[in-house]
Amino acid sequence: AGRTSADSVEGIAEQVIAELRRTRAFERKVLAVVTTTGRGWVNPNVASALEYVNDGDTAIASMQYSFLPSALSFIADRETPPLAGQALFEAVHRVWAALPETKRPKLVVFGESLGSFGGQSAFASGADIVARTDGALLVGTPNFAQPWGR
Repeated sequence: AGRTSADSVEGIAEQVIAELRRTRAFERKVLAVVTTTGRGWVNPNVASALEYVNDGDTAIASMQYSFLPSALSFIADRETPPLAGQALFEAVHRVWAALPETKRPKLVVFGESLGSFGGQSAFASGADIVARTDGALLVGTPNFAQPWGR
């Protein structure tokens, strides 16, 4: 979902949920929640690898939270990435958790750089990541990110 699709990060996250429902993404083998970098970039190598190893039975949920490129977001706006990461994961997790356990796709998270910083904000600790997901790939994490810093 794009930044202008709603007035808040929570609203944008709900746009993502609507699209996941429309495309029946909750019926796939794997559902990835990706916190993007500034303008909404998702590493195509990671997306391609996820799709390849799962025979294309995947869905990737992400949203744009800024118009700034990552380098400027890193300097000028460290508040929005964690708000966006938490809003997106919580929205997806809420719907996912309501599904019967035997019908749920594997739930994984990914973030790179500011996306890693933002994505981690949905979790209180590494143990929380393990408890609420089936896997995580958080790369290029800035040293101020939590729970990575702990």
